Amino acid sequence: MPHVSNPTLTQNPRGRHRLDEHLDDVAEVLRLDSTRRRTAETAAGELYEWVQSDPGLQNLSPHLYPQGSFLIQTTVRPRDEGQDCDEFDLDMVIELREGWTGTPDLLFELVWSRLRMHPIYGKYAIKKRRCVCIDFPGEFHMDVLPARPDLNRRSKGFATAIEVPDRKLSDWKESDPRAFAEWFEQRCKDRLSERFLKASMTPISEDYGFGLDALRKSVQLTKRHRDVVFNGDDDAPRSIVLTTLLADNYYGISSTYLALCDSIDRVIAWAESAHGVPLVLNPVNEEENFAEAWDDKSFAIFKEYMADFSAKLKLLDKMHGPVDIGKCLAGLFDEGIAVAAMKRFGERQEQIFVDRKARYDPKSNCEIVVPSGVASAILGISTRAVPKGTNFGE
Repeated sequence: MPHVSNPTLTQNPRGRHRLDEHLDDVAEVLRLDSTRRRTAETAAGELYEWVQSDPGLQNLSPHLYPQGSFLIQTTVRPRDEGQDCDEFDLDMVIELREGWTGTPDLLFELVWSRLRMHPIYGKYAIKKRRCVCIDFPGEFHMDVLPARPDLNRRSKGFATAIEVPDRKLSDWKESDPRAFAEWFEQRCKDRLSERFLKASMTPISEDYGFGLDALRKSVQLTKRHRDVVFNGDDDAPRSIVLTTLLADNYYGISSTYLALCDSIDRVIAWAESAHGVPLVLNPVNEEENFAEAWDDKSFAIFKEYMADFSAKLKLLDKMHGPVDIGKCLAGLFDEGIAVAAMKRFGERQEQIFVDRKARYDPKSNCEIVVPSGVASAILGISTRAVPKGTNFGE
Protein backbone atom coordinates (compact mmCIF):
# COMPACT_ATOMS: atom_id res chain seq x y z
CA MET A 1 0.00 0.00 0.00
CA PRO A 2 1.58 3.35 -1.01
CA HIS A 3 2.17 6.07 1.56
CA VAL A 4 -0.56 8.69 1.61
CA SER A 5 0.28 12.23 2.68
CA ASN A 6 -2.60 13.57 4.72
CA PRO A 7 -2.76 17.31 5.50
CA THR A 8 -4.96 16.71 8.54
CA LEU A 9 -2.03 15.08 10.34
CA THR A 10 -0.50 18.50 11.04
CA GLN A 11 -3.49 19.80 12.98
CA ASN A 12 -2.87 20.91 16.58
CA PRO A 13 -3.63 18.26 19.23
CA ARG A 14 -6.30 20.32 21.02
CA GLY A 15 -8.33 20.85 17.85
CA ARG A 16 -7.89 17.23 16.87
CA HIS A 17 -9.09 16.09 20.29
CA ARG A 18 -12.21 18.22 19.87
CA LEU A 19 -12.95 16.63 16.48
CA ASP A 20 -12.46 13.21 18.05
CA GLU A 21 -15.01 14.10 20.71
CA HIS A 22 -17.59 15.12 18.12
CA LEU A 23 -17.08 12.02 15.97
CA ASP A 24 -17.11 9.78 19.04
CA ASP A 25 -20.46 11.32 20.00
CA VAL A 26 -21.82 10.63 16.50
CA ALA A 27 -20.66 7.01 16.73
CA GLU A 28 -22.26 6.65 20.16
CA VAL A 29 -25.59 7.98 18.87
CA LEU A 30 -25.44 5.59 15.92
CA ARG A 31 -24.64 2.39 17.77
CA LEU A 32 -26.97 -0.10 19.37
CA ASP A 33 -27.51 1.11 22.93
CA SER A 34 -26.84 -1.17 25.88
CA THR A 35 -30.52 -1.48 26.81
CA ARG A 36 -31.51 -2.64 23.35
CA ARG A 37 -28.49 -4.94 23.20
CA ARG A 38 -29.65 -6.65 26.39
CA THR A 39 -33.15 -6.93 24.92
CA ALA A 40 -31.68 -8.54 21.80
CA GLU A 41 -29.63 -10.97 23.86
CA THR A 42 -32.73 -11.94 25.85
CA ALA A 43 -34.76 -12.45 22.67
CA ALA A 44 -31.96 -14.51 21.13
CA GLY A 45 -31.87 -16.67 24.25
CA GLU A 46 -35.61 -17.29 24.00
CA LEU A 47 -35.29 -18.24 20.33
CA TYR A 48 -32.46 -20.62 21.15
CA GLU A 49 -34.49 -22.33 23.86
CA TRP A 50 -37.38 -22.66 21.42
CA VAL A 51 -35.18 -24.23 18.75
CA GLN A 52 -33.43 -26.43 21.30
CA SER A 53 -36.75 -27.75 22.63
CA ASP A 54 -37.67 -29.25 19.25
CA PRO A 55 -36.70 -32.97 19.33
CA GLY A 56 -35.69 -33.02 15.66
CA LEU A 57 -33.40 -30.01 16.04
CA GLN A 58 -32.14 -30.95 19.49
CA ASN A 59 -30.47 -34.06 18.09
CA LEU A 60 -28.53 -31.83 15.67
CA SER A 61 -26.90 -29.82 18.53
CA PRO A 62 -28.04 -26.31 17.52
CA HIS A 63 -25.77 -23.42 18.46
CA LEU A 64 -26.85 -19.77 18.28
CA TYR A 65 -24.36 -16.91 17.97
CA PRO A 66 -24.20 -13.36 16.54
CA GLN A 67 -22.52 -12.40 13.30
CA GLY A 68 -21.81 -9.30 11.22
CA SER A 69 -21.98 -5.81 12.72
CA PHE A 70 -23.76 -7.16 15.81
CA LEU A 71 -20.75 -9.37 16.54
CA ILE A 72 -17.99 -6.84 15.76
CA GLN A 73 -19.95 -3.93 17.31
CA THR A 74 -20.20 -1.68 14.27
CA THR A 75 -23.98 -1.36 14.19
CA VAL A 76 -25.46 1.86 12.85
CA ARG A 77 -28.95 3.26 13.17
CA PRO A 78 -30.75 2.32 9.93
CA ARG A 79 -32.52 4.69 7.55
CA ASP A 80 -35.68 4.22 5.53
CA GLU A 81 -36.69 6.67 2.79
CA GLY A 82 -34.35 9.32 4.17
CA GLN A 83 -35.52 9.02 7.77
CA ASP A 84 -33.87 7.36 10.76
CA CYS A 85 -35.50 4.16 11.98
CA ASP A 86 -35.62 2.81 15.51
CA GLU A 87 -35.29 -0.82 14.44
CA PHE A 88 -31.68 -2.00 14.09
CA ASP A 89 -30.73 -4.90 11.81
CA LEU A 90 -29.08 -7.68 13.84
CA ASP A 91 -27.70 -10.93 12.45
CA MET A 92 -27.61 -14.32 14.17
CA VAL A 93 -26.52 -17.81 13.10
CA ILE A 94 -28.18 -21.08 14.07
CA GLU A 95 -25.54 -23.71 13.37
CA LEU A 96 -26.65 -27.34 13.49
CA ARG A 97 -23.38 -28.89 14.55
CA GLU A 98 -24.12 -32.60 14.35
CA GLY A 99 -25.24 -35.00 11.66
CA TRP A 100 -26.95 -32.86 9.01
CA THR A 101 -26.58 -34.57 5.63
CA GLY A 102 -29.71 -33.27 3.91
CA THR A 103 -30.08 -30.60 1.24
CA PRO A 104 -29.68 -26.87 1.92
CA ASP A 105 -33.37 -26.28 1.17
CA LEU A 106 -34.41 -28.88 3.74
CA LEU A 107 -32.18 -27.32 6.39
CA PHE A 108 -33.69 -23.91 5.75
CA GLU A 109 -37.24 -25.29 5.94
CA LEU A 110 -36.47 -27.14 9.17
CA VAL A 111 -35.33 -23.97 10.94
CA TRP A 112 -38.04 -21.84 9.32
CA SER A 113 -40.81 -24.20 10.40
CA ARG A 114 -39.68 -24.13 14.00
CA LEU A 115 -39.21 -20.36 14.22
CA ARG A 116 -42.58 -19.51 12.71
CA MET A 117 -44.25 -21.71 15.35
CA HIS A 118 -42.94 -19.55 18.20
CA PRO A 119 -45.99 -18.36 20.20
CA ILE A 120 -44.80 -14.73 20.34
CA TYR A 121 -42.27 -14.09 17.58
CA GLY A 122 -43.53 -16.57 14.99
CA LYS A 123 -46.09 -14.21 13.49
CA TYR A 124 -43.30 -11.71 12.75
CA ALA A 125 -41.11 -14.21 10.86
CA ILE A 126 -40.62 -13.94 7.09
CA LYS A 127 -38.42 -15.85 4.66
CA LYS A 128 -35.46 -14.23 2.94
CA ARG A 129 -32.90 -15.63 0.55
CA ARG A 130 -30.52 -16.97 3.19
CA CYS A 131 -32.17 -16.21 6.51
CA VAL A 132 -35.38 -15.99 8.47
CA CYS A 133 -36.09 -12.37 9.41
CA ILE A 134 -37.96 -11.83 12.68
CA ASP A 135 -39.31 -8.36 13.38
CA PHE A 136 -39.34 -7.11 16.96
CA PRO A 137 -41.55 -4.02 16.48
CA GLY A 138 -39.97 -0.80 17.69
CA GLU A 139 -36.73 -2.57 18.65
CA PHE A 140 -34.88 -4.40 15.86
CA HIS A 141 -35.02 -6.93 13.04
CA MET A 142 -33.20 -10.19 13.73
CA ASP A 143 -31.97 -12.11 10.68
CA VAL A 144 -31.47 -15.75 11.69
CA LEU A 145 -29.15 -17.63 9.35
CA PRO A 146 -29.43 -21.47 9.32
CA ALA A 147 -26.03 -23.16 8.91
CA ARG A 148 -24.07 -26.37 9.17
CA PRO A 149 -20.31 -26.97 9.65
CA ASP A 150 -18.24 -26.77 6.48
CA LEU A 151 -16.41 -30.06 6.95
CA ASN A 152 -14.24 -29.56 3.88
CA ARG A 153 -12.77 -26.25 5.02
CA ARG A 154 -12.56 -27.37 8.64
CA SER A 155 -10.41 -30.30 7.54
CA LYS A 156 -8.02 -27.67 6.11
CA GLY A 157 -7.70 -25.84 9.42
CA PHE A 158 -10.60 -23.36 9.24
CA ALA A 159 -12.11 -24.38 12.57
CA THR A 160 -15.25 -22.21 12.47
CA ALA A 161 -16.14 -22.41 8.75
CA ILE A 162 -19.82 -22.97 7.98
CA GLU A 163 -22.13 -23.45 5.00
CA VAL A 164 -25.47 -21.65 4.73
CA PRO A 165 -28.43 -22.45 2.46
CA ASP A 166 -29.01 -20.15 -0.51
CA ARG A 167 -32.68 -20.50 -1.48
CA LYS A 168 -32.20 -18.81 -4.85
CA LEU A 169 -29.42 -21.19 -5.89
CA SER A 170 -30.71 -24.21 -3.93
CA ASP A 171 -27.11 -24.72 -2.89
CA TRP A 172 -24.66 -24.10 -0.05
CA LYS A 173 -22.79 -20.81 0.41
CA GLU A 174 -19.47 -20.70 2.28
CA SER A 175 -19.21 -18.41 5.30
CA ASP A 176 -17.11 -17.93 8.43
CA PRO A 177 -18.40 -14.97 10.47
CA ARG A 178 -16.50 -15.86 13.63
CA ALA A 179 -13.14 -16.05 11.84
CA PHE A 180 -13.86 -12.69 10.18
CA ALA A 181 -14.69 -11.20 13.59
CA GLU A 182 -11.39 -12.49 14.99
CA TRP A 183 -9.52 -10.94 12.05
CA PHE A 184 -11.33 -7.63 12.51
CA GLU A 185 -10.64 -7.60 16.24
CA GLN A 186 -6.96 -8.16 15.57
CA ARG A 187 -6.96 -5.28 13.08
CA CYS A 188 -8.50 -3.06 15.78
CA LYS A 189 -5.61 -3.92 18.09
CA ASP A 190 -2.82 -3.96 15.51
CA ARG A 191 0.12 -1.86 16.62
CA LEU A 192 1.18 1.01 14.43
CA SER A 193 4.88 0.14 14.47
CA GLU A 194 4.27 -3.40 13.21
CA ARG A 195 2.12 -2.16 10.33
CA PHE A 196 4.67 0.47 9.31
CA LEU A 197 7.50 -2.05 9.42
CA LYS A 198 5.57 -4.42 7.18
CA ALA A 199 4.93 -1.61 4.71
CA SER A 200 8.51 -0.24 4.93
CA MET A 201 7.16 3.09 6.15
CA THR A 202 8.21 5.50 8.88
CA PRO A 203 5.83 6.64 11.65
CA ILE A 204 4.85 10.26 11.11
CA SER A 205 4.40 11.51 14.67
CA GLU A 206 3.86 10.47 18.27
CA ASP A 207 0.21 11.43 17.90
CA TYR A 208 -0.27 8.06 16.27
CA GLY A 209 -0.92 5.56 19.00
CA PHE A 210 -2.30 2.20 19.93
CA GLY A 211 -6.06 2.52 19.41
CA LEU A 212 -8.68 -0.08 20.28
CA ASP A 213 -11.81 1.73 19.11
CA ALA A 214 -10.85 4.11 16.30
CA LEU A 215 -11.30 1.49 13.57
CA ARG A 216 -14.68 0.38 14.89
CA LYS A 217 -15.90 3.98 14.91
CA SER A 218 -14.45 4.61 11.45
CA VAL A 219 -16.52 1.73 10.09
CA GLN A 220 -19.65 3.06 11.79
CA LEU A 221 -19.15 6.58 10.47
CA THR A 222 -18.39 5.42 6.92
CA LYS A 223 -21.43 3.15 6.81
CA ARG A 224 -23.63 5.95 8.11
CA HIS A 225 -22.33 8.44 5.53
CA ARG A 226 -22.91 5.78 2.85
CA ASP A 227 -26.53 5.45 3.99
CA VAL A 228 -27.04 9.22 3.85
CA VAL A 229 -25.50 9.58 0.38
CA PHE A 230 -27.10 6.57 -1.32
CA ASN A 231 -30.37 6.44 0.65
CA GLY A 232 -31.00 2.77 -0.14
CA ASP A 233 -29.82 2.90 -3.76
CA ASP A 234 -28.54 -0.39 -5.19
CA ASP A 235 -25.21 1.25 -6.08
CA ALA A 236 -24.37 1.73 -2.39
CA PRO A 237 -21.16 -0.11 -1.40
CA ARG A 238 -21.84 -3.19 0.72
CA SER A 239 -21.10 -2.91 4.43
CA ILE A 240 -18.78 -5.92 4.30
CA VAL A 241 -16.76 -4.25 1.51
CA LEU A 242 -16.38 -1.02 3.49
CA THR A 243 -15.55 -2.89 6.70
CA THR A 244 -12.90 -5.04 5.02
CA LEU A 245 -11.22 -2.18 3.15
CA LEU A 246 -11.13 0.13 6.17
CA ALA A 247 -9.79 -2.62 8.44
CA ASP A 248 -7.14 -3.66 5.92
CA ASN A 249 -6.01 -0.03 5.62
CA TYR A 250 -6.02 0.79 9.33
CA TYR A 251 -2.57 1.57 10.75
CA GLY A 252 -3.23 1.66 14.49
CA ILE A 253 -4.06 5.37 14.81
CA SER A 254 -5.83 6.09 18.10
CA SER A 255 -7.49 9.35 17.01
CA THR A 256 -10.91 8.66 15.50
CA TYR A 257 -10.65 11.59 13.11
CA LEU A 258 -7.13 10.83 11.92
CA ALA A 259 -7.81 7.10 11.67
CA LEU A 260 -10.88 7.73 9.52
CA CYS A 261 -9.11 10.24 7.24
CA ASP A 262 -6.02 8.07 6.88
CA SER A 263 -7.91 4.84 6.15
CA ILE A 264 -10.20 6.53 3.62
CA ASP A 265 -7.23 8.08 1.79
CA ARG A 266 -5.43 4.73 1.70
CA VAL A 267 -8.52 3.07 0.23
CA ILE A 268 -8.68 5.83 -2.40
CA ALA A 269 -5.00 5.27 -3.28
CA TRP A 270 -5.65 1.52 -3.56
CA ALA A 271 -8.64 2.09 -5.83
CA GLU A 272 -6.79 4.57 -8.06
CA SER A 273 -3.89 2.17 -8.52
CA ALA A 274 -6.14 -0.73 -9.55
CA HIS A 275 -6.04 -2.01 -13.12
CA GLY A 276 -9.66 -2.64 -13.98
CA VAL A 277 -12.21 -3.65 -11.36
CA PRO A 278 -10.33 -4.99 -8.30
CA LEU A 279 -11.28 -7.81 -5.98
CA VAL A 280 -12.05 -7.34 -2.30
CA LEU A 281 -11.15 -10.75 -0.95
CA ASN A 282 -12.50 -12.17 2.27
CA PRO A 283 -9.43 -12.07 4.56
CA VAL A 284 -10.34 -15.46 6.04
CA ASN A 285 -11.35 -17.12 2.75
CA GLU A 286 -9.57 -15.81 -0.32
CA GLU A 287 -11.86 -17.79 -2.59
CA GLU A 288 -14.65 -15.32 -1.74
CA ASN A 289 -14.79 -11.89 -3.38
CA PHE A 290 -16.92 -9.47 -1.36
CA ALA A 291 -17.04 -7.12 -4.36
CA GLU A 292 -18.28 -9.71 -6.85
CA ALA A 293 -21.15 -7.41 -7.85
CA TRP A 294 -18.80 -4.60 -8.94
CA ASP A 295 -18.54 -3.68 -12.60
CA ASP A 296 -16.94 -0.65 -14.24
CA LYS A 297 -19.90 1.57 -13.39
CA SER A 298 -20.35 0.55 -9.75
CA PHE A 299 -16.60 0.68 -9.08
CA ALA A 300 -16.45 4.20 -10.54
CA ILE A 301 -19.35 5.20 -8.27
CA PHE A 302 -17.47 3.73 -5.29
CA LYS A 303 -14.32 5.75 -6.10
CA GLU A 304 -16.32 8.94 -6.54
CA TYR A 305 -18.11 8.36 -3.25
CA MET A 306 -14.88 7.76 -1.31
CA ALA A 307 -13.19 10.84 -2.81
CA ASP A 308 -16.19 13.00 -1.90
CA PHE A 309 -16.25 11.60 1.65
CA SER A 310 -12.55 12.37 2.06
CA ALA A 311 -13.03 15.95 0.88
CA LYS A 312 -15.93 16.52 3.28
CA LEU A 313 -13.91 15.13 6.19
CA LYS A 314 -11.13 17.63 5.40
CA LEU A 315 -13.70 20.44 5.55
CA LEU A 316 -14.58 19.36 9.08
CA ASP A 317 -10.97 20.10 10.02
CA LYS A 318 -11.46 23.72 8.94
CA MET A 319 -14.61 24.37 10.98
CA HIS A 320 -14.43 26.64 14.04
CA GLY A 321 -17.02 26.74 16.79
CA PRO A 322 -19.88 24.36 17.60
CA VAL A 323 -22.34 25.89 15.12
CA ASP A 324 -20.11 25.37 12.08
CA ILE A 325 -19.03 21.93 13.28
CA GLY A 326 -22.66 20.95 13.85
CA LYS A 327 -23.61 22.00 10.31
CA CYS A 328 -20.72 20.01 8.88
CA LEU A 329 -21.68 16.93 10.90
CA ALA A 330 -25.26 17.30 9.65
CA GLY A 331 -24.02 17.25 6.06
CA LEU A 332 -21.99 14.13 6.73
CA PHE A 333 -24.33 12.09 8.91
CA ASP A 334 -27.75 13.82 8.71
CA GLU A 335 -29.27 16.52 10.86
CA GLY A 336 -30.97 14.34 13.46
CA ILE A 337 -27.77 12.47 14.28
CA ALA A 338 -25.75 15.70 14.35
CA VAL A 339 -28.22 17.37 16.74
CA ALA A 340 -28.15 14.38 19.10
CA ALA A 341 -24.34 14.26 19.00
CA MET A 342 -23.97 18.00 19.64
CA LYS A 343 -26.42 17.69 22.51
CA ARG A 344 -24.18 15.07 24.11
CA PHE A 345 -21.19 17.36 23.65
CA GLY A 346 -23.05 20.36 25.10
CA GLU A 347 -24.21 18.43 28.15
CA ARG A 348 -20.66 17.28 28.80
CA GLN A 349 -19.31 20.84 28.53
CA GLU A 350 -22.06 22.12 30.82
CA GLN A 351 -21.16 19.51 33.43
CA ILE A 352 -17.51 20.56 33.24
CA PHE A 353 -18.58 24.17 33.86
CA VAL A 354 -20.78 23.15 36.79
CA ASP A 355 -17.97 21.11 38.32
CA ARG A 356 -15.48 23.97 37.99
CA LYS A 357 -17.98 26.44 39.43
CA ALA A 358 -18.56 24.16 42.42
CA ARG A 359 -14.82 24.16 43.11
CA TYR A 360 -14.41 27.95 42.91
CA ASP A 361 -13.95 29.93 46.14
CA PRO A 362 -14.94 33.58 45.46
CA LYS A 363 -13.45 34.78 48.78
CA SER A 364 -9.91 33.77 47.85
CA ASN A 365 -10.34 33.98 44.07
CA CYS A 366 -9.09 30.39 44.01
CA GLU A 367 -10.25 27.14 42.52
CA ILE A 368 -10.60 24.42 45.14
CA VAL A 369 -8.72 21.34 43.96
CA VAL A 370 -10.35 18.17 45.28
CA PRO A 371 -8.29 14.99 44.79
CA SER A 372 -9.91 11.69 43.90
CA GLY A 373 -12.13 10.43 46.71
CA VAL A 374 -10.35 7.09 46.83
CA ALA A 375 -6.90 8.66 46.79
CA SER A 376 -7.94 11.16 49.48
CA ALA A 377 -9.21 8.42 51.75
CA ILE A 378 -6.11 6.29 51.35
CA LEU A 379 -3.48 9.04 51.51
CA GLY A 380 -5.27 11.41 53.86
CA ILE A 381 -5.02 14.30 51.38
CA SER A 382 -7.15 17.33 52.13
CA THR A 383 -8.50 19.93 49.72
CA ARG A 384 -6.33 22.93 48.92
CA ALA A 385 -6.87 26.30 47.29
CA VAL A 386 -5.01 27.11 44.07
CA PRO A 387 -4.95 30.70 42.78
CA LYS A 388 -6.70 31.12 39.44
CA GLY A 389 -4.34 31.16 36.49
CA THR A 390 -1.68 28.99 38.15
CA ASN A 391 0.42 27.31 35.46
CA PHE A 392 1.41 23.87 36.67
CA GLY A 393 3.73 23.45 33.71
CA GLU A 394 6.22 25.97 35.05
